[in-house]
Amino acid sequence: NTEYLIKTTHVIANTDIKAINNWDDKYFAKDSIVNYYGKLGLTTTNTTNDSIGITNVTFRESEDSVSMGDTLALVNQFKTDEERQFNFDAASNEYDVSDNIGKTAEGSLSVNGVQSGNGERKSTIDFNNYSGFETGSGVELNISNTELKNAQSEQGSVINSTDKDAQITLTNTNLVDNKAAGSHGAAIYSASDVTLTADNGNTVIKGNKTANDDEAVYLTGSKLTLNTVNNGKTYINDKINGDNGYSVSITGDTSGDVYLSNQIKNSDVKMDNVTLNLSGNNHFATSNFLIDSGTLNLVNGVV
Repeated sequence: NTEYLIKTTHVIANTDIKAINNWDDKYFAKDSIVNYYGKLGLTTTNTTNDSIGITNVTFRESEDSVSMGDTLALVNQFKTDEERQFNFDAASNEYDVSDNIGKTAEGSLSVNGVQSGNGERKSTIDFNNYSGFETGSGVELNISNTELKNAQSEQGSVINSTDKDAQITLTNTNLVDNKAAGSHGAAIYSASDVTLTADNGNTVIKGNKTANDDEAVYLTGSKLTLNTVNNGKTYINDKINGDNGYSVSITGDTSGDVYLSNQIKNSDVKMDNVTLNLSGNNHFATSNFLIDSGTLNLVNGVV
């Protein structure tokens, strides 16, 4: 029983919880945060590096009942030298966000979903119109096998990266129906390099909207890599844009397919070892497009 184990060992005191935000309005201070506020347990028990799960529950002390706040936000902001893990058990799991996720603490954070049916179904985070991850220097953010939907903010509603030294990698991860009130980067707005990988699964970007356009990704002087390997498939239905000499690399291992049905604007775009399928016209009208190797399939013979 994890509750009795924690009460016996007293592993965490409330003074050890150091989130970036002030959590005083989320819980009452007690002598032991574990005793009164959380249930911790091993999420996995059959791997080399087991992970600890923090259960999002309503906590009781005598007659008082209070909420810790959004679990993903707490894990995201938690300061620790250890790698943080937020794990799903199945492709059918959906996590409903109940607060802005906030500024990501320095170090490594991995959100590990599950995919099934060749990536057609995957674990889901529904942001419920709250904002997502705010990454800065010293942050490594990895998200896999997850659909990220319904986030909302001024820019970069899922990921807003303000520092070029952050590391952002999304694998078999969808960006769907996210919104920005501003003019750029409905889902991702990034000063750091971003890698979107489809590895024996798929990556889908669709339905993302800024105040006046269907622009999903905006990069400021950084690099976007669309990496499609092991028969993976990448579907880009929304615009990609940026400034300050940002670039886009469409790459793979010759087995993957990228389906592009919108524009990549104002960029130097290089294609290598992948099959690129274009639907519609003028995908690179304002960009420089270089084919190093691979296969290009056109509609009406127009790039």
